[in-house]
Formats: sequence, C-alpha cells, structure tokens
Amino acid sequence: MARRFIAGAVCPECQQMDKIVTYKKDGEDVAECVSCGYLSLRPKEDEVRAENKTSYAKDAGVGVVKIVP
Repeated sequence: MARRFIAGAVCPECQQMDKIVTYKKDGEDVAECVSCGYLSLRPKEDEVRAENKTSYAKDAGVGVVKIVP
C-alpha cells in the first residue's frame, strides 16, 4: 500500500494543511488526515451521476458578451 501526501491539501475537519494522505484500501481510494483521523472515500465512477458530467453541456449556447474598455 503506497501512501502519498497531497501537497497543499487542507483537511475539511481540522483545517490543517499538508496532513492529507491518500492510499488504496480494499480497492477503494481513501484520503485520511494524519492529524485528526478524518477519512474520506472517493466515490466510484458508477456512483457519480451522469448529470454532473453533462451539466455544462446542457447550458451551452450562444450568448452575447459586451466588452467595455
């Protein structure tokens, strides 16, 4: 199991910077704070809603932009 620290990452629980380490556990990507023990699992590809991937494409259209110097 290779553990890698994420440079510049801030823990959402304790707000400490550079304390987040990522690794694989039982085939899942895990992010853990070594300071407070916060755990986060990356959602699997099939758990991510298709709407999130195409939400920008639905709103794409022609628009007018006025640039004022």
